Order: sequence, then C-alpha cells, then structure tokens
Amino acid sequence: MKKKKTFRFTTVYIIVMSLLLLLTNVILGVVLMARSVKSVTALVRRSMLNNVSTAAEIVNGDRLGSLTEKDVGGPVFEEVKEELSAFQNNIDIEYIYAVKQIDEDTFIFTVDADPEDPADFGEEVLVTDALRAAARGVPMVDESPAEDEWGNFYSAYCPVLDSKGEIVGIIGIDFDSKWFDEQVYGQTASIGIITLIAVLIGALIVSFMSRTLTSRFAPITQELSALSDDIDRLNQEIQSAGNNGEAGKSQNPDAREEPEVRDEIEEISYKVSQMHDVMRRTLEYMQAKANTDGLTGVGNRTAYIEMMEKYEAGIRDQSARFALIVFDVNDLKKINDSYGHNEGDRIIIDAAELLETVFGKGNVYRIGGDEFLGVLDQTDEAGMNAKLAELENAVRAYNEKTSEEEGELSIAAGGSCYRPGIDHSFQEVFVRADESMYQKKIEYHRSNGTVWRDPRGNGVTVEEEESGE
Repeated sequence: MKKKKTFRFTTVYIIVMSLLLLLTNVILGVVLMARSVKSVTALVRRSMLNNVSTAAEIVNGDRLGSLTEKDVGGPVFEEVKEELSAFQNNIDIEYIYAVKQIDEDTFIFTVDADPEDPADFGEEVLVTDALRAAARGVPMVDESPAEDEWGNFYSAYCPVLDSKGEIVGIIGIDFDSKWFDEQVYGQTASIGIITLIAVLIGALIVSFMSRTLTSRFAPITQELSALSDDIDRLNQEIQSAGNNGEAGKSQNPDAREEPEVRDEIEEISYKVSQMHDVMRRTLEYMQAKANTDGLTGVGNRTAYIEMMEKYEAGIRDQSARFALIVFDVNDLKKINDSYGHNEGDRIIIDAAELLETVFGKGNVYRIGGDEFLGVLDQTDEAGMNAKLAELENAVRAYNEKTSEEEGELSIAAGGSCYRPGIDHSFQEVFVRADESMYQKKIEYHRSNGTVWRDPRGNGVTVEEEESGE
C-alpha cells in the first residue's frame, strides 16, 4: 500500500508540473512575441529617424530657407534637389522631399527629389502628428501609415536649421508600409518559431507525462537541451553579425550557473529558465545595438534623439536641470592627410574614450563625423566649467604620451546650461553650446596661425584677417 500511494503521488506531481510548465511556456511565448515585436518596431523606427536626421544634416539650411516659387528650376533649387537625390540614391527609401510650414495646419512642398512624379512647389502636404512635431523641432516617425496620391507610407520628419539656429524647413522621408511590416515581422520570425517550438514541446511534455513515469523524461530533456543550444547559437550569430564576430564570444555576467540536477523535473526547469535568459539577452542586445555608434561605442544619433526627447519633456514639466557641451576634434583633415585615415579613426576613438572618462559613460553621443555632444544632468555652470577644465587636463596628459609618429589630439569644446523660464526647448541650449564650441575652434586656429573656414559660412578665418577681407 505504501508503494502504491507513493506511485500515485508521483504521477499526480508529474501531471501538475507538466501542466504548469505548458502554461508557463504559453505565457512566456506570448510575452516574448509581444516584446520582440515592440523591440524590433522600435529598432526600425530608430533606423528611420537616423536616416532622416542624416538627410537633414546634409541640406544647407540657409539655401533651403531662402527658396521661393520663383527659384524653382534655378541654381539654388537644383543644388538642394541634388543633395536630396544623392541621399535617396544611397538609401533604401521611397521618397525624400523638403517641406515648409505656412501655418499651424498647413505645410507645402518646396523641393521633391522624385525624378518621375515630383510634387509641385506650394502643393499641400498631408499633415500628421509627426510632421507637427518636426515643425516644433523634434524629429519623429508616424505611428501609423498614411495614404496619399503616391501610396501608403510611414513618414519620418526632421527639422532643418539655418546658421542662426532657426527652423527653416523640414526634411521628410517616406518608407513603404509593406517594407516597414516586413522589417518588423520578418526579424521577429526567428523568435516566433523558437517560441512556437517551445510551446509545442511543452504540449508534448503534458502528453508524455500523462502516460509515462519519470523514466520517460530523458528524451524530453535531450530535446530541450538541443533547443537551448539552438537558441544560444542564434543569440551568438545575431551578436557576431553586429560586432564582427567578437560579441558572440563574450561571456555573459548574468549567466546562470548550472545546478547539480537531482531529477528530471529540476533539469527541465533549468533548461526553460536558460532559454528565457538567452531570449532576454538577445532582445536587450538588439536594443543596445540600435543606440550605439559602431566606431566609438558611445551613443549614436538615435540615442541622442531619445535623450533630447527626455529633456524636452523635462523642460515642459519644468523639472529639467542640465548642461550641454559640444565637442569637435581639431585638425582631423590634417591628421588624415599626414598620418592616414586609420590614424584619424584612432584619434576619434581615443577622443570618445577621453570624453566618456571625464563626462561619464552613457553621457556622450557622436552626432557627426568628428563632432560629439556631452550632457551633464543636474549640473550648474560651475560644475560644467569644472568638467571642461578636467577635459583639458586629460587631453594634455594624453598628448604627453603621444609619439612623433602619431597625430596630436585637440578638442574644441563649448557648453551651455539650461536656463529655466528663459529656454523653451532643448534646441536653444544646443545652439548656444554649438556657438561656444565654434568660438573655441576659431580661437584655436588663430593662436596656431592656421587657415580654417567655418563650415557654417559665417565665421572669420585667419586667411581673411591676414588679407584684410
């Protein structure tokens, strides 16, 4: 009787545990699929924002702001159109165009780079929330596709600033809605298949456990081990593809130490937990990858835009208190010409490392080729100036260790603090910091007697001063 009672208890225990495992797999599958779709959607939207921000950077704001209907077909109009066309030819997008705001709910086309059926100057643009946000200075992507005479698209918009820091136009990029859906659901297919397999295996477990005893657990645990290995390999392949084979080899500090398995149930529980950990790390890796600059490892423009939106919200609710510092590496062209582009890349990488050392990891963003931005939260002007002085000392120490065969590092840095009640947007603080940086750059070239022209077109060069112009 005692043996029979133990047998029944074991059978019931196995069935209950199997049902719980199946339910856990179903819930885990639903949660992972939802997180996967959300993460990949965010990744695609960030890529779209990155593209439109880059396009807005290459357009000369002064030229774009000066365009009128009389300029259509003229040299200034064609220069802007050629800039947009060159970008479209190198990026997988449907349409790219420039827009101008007339009033709160009226926007018109100014330049359309479509070679076959361009919109006319002055033709009204379909207004969306993303377009209104860009008109306020915040780059944004449509939450849902919009349909017009050219098709069904998700559109991304980014403001264009002139040399005074004023918004003079908006660059719009259209992405076909089918392409967007393919990107989102195509990249989540692998995780979906794995989740489905996990649920099916859970169903098999219930079927097996209802008819067999613990001796039948061995084949199931082998299948789970194989599935766990497959998921781990998928994770390594994703990371290796993004880091040239290095990330997949890295050790995971959060990896669970495999327990000394006492029975088959504990082993199954461990394998399911292991699969969940790998899937979670994969999603976290994909999210981190979308926000990291590939060369330097600091935040990229996508991360910069997210940071800007956070401080914009703080400005609106009056909780913001921060300082911005804009950095630019001096004489990078000279270093590239004298020592080669590999040395130029090394200088950019070393500059990024120095900036992160001084201003903190996660507080530095690469916003251009040799241009960076640092943010100091809860900092006043005295704290900002102290950090700038610390940076000067760090650069000086770096150059003392530099050999004659290597380029010397010089960084022009200018900062500005947010002024509550005076500044109404993140952009106002950025423009002051950017102007301060350019003044430092002009002072650097004056003191060194080198010729340099302000790329914004409104700076005085050493060459001009010497010639009396």
